[in-house]
Parts: sequence; structure tokens; C-alpha cells
Amino acid sequence: MKKNTSPSPSLKKTENSVKSFFVKTAWAIGKEAFSYIIVFILIDIIIGEILFYQFVIVTNLQNPQIVTPPVQFHVQTYQAVVGQIQVRQEKFAGIVPSAIANPLQ
Repeated sequence: MKKNTSPSPSLKKTENSVKSFFVKTAWAIGKEAFSYIIVFILIDIIIGEILFYQFVIVTNLQNPQIVTPPVQFHVQTYQAVVGQIQVRQEKFAGIVPSAIANPLQ
């Protein structure tokens, strides 16, 4: 006796209806592909404009309250740096170029 391994008729019917749904959906999208592309491009433009308005135009219209402390000029620190620069210049000015051997000769 042979066992019946085929699915039941109700399962076949459900399987065919699911397959039919996906095939019909794919054909509907394929027939109207240009329309879908235009709609997606318009949605992209709208979202881009919203983001541009939010992050560029609105921020330029608002006057941000940036509080920075005023720059303080420390004379003592400046004098110390100038002194170190003068010491280095005097050190380099004291070197006689003829006392250094030329490695290229």
C-alpha cells in the first residue's frame, strides 16, 4: 500500500493563494515602477528639504548665545617666552659657521 505524501487540498489551496498574492504584487510593482521611483524621489526631496531647513536655516535665524570669557593677556608669561626666544637667538648667533665641518666636501 502506498502512502499519500501529497499535501492536503486545503494546504495546496493556501499555498497557491499565497503564491498568487506574491506574483500579483510583483507584477503590480513592476508595471508601475516608474511611478514608484518618482514617488520615492519626491519623498527623498521632501525629507532633505525638512532637514536642510531644520539644521541650516533655523540655526542661522536664531542668535546663539555663545558665552566666552574675554581673552586675558598675561604680560609675565609673554615676557618669559620672549626671554627664552632671545636666549636661543643669542646661542645660535654665537656659532661661527666656519667652525662647523662641511660633510659634503
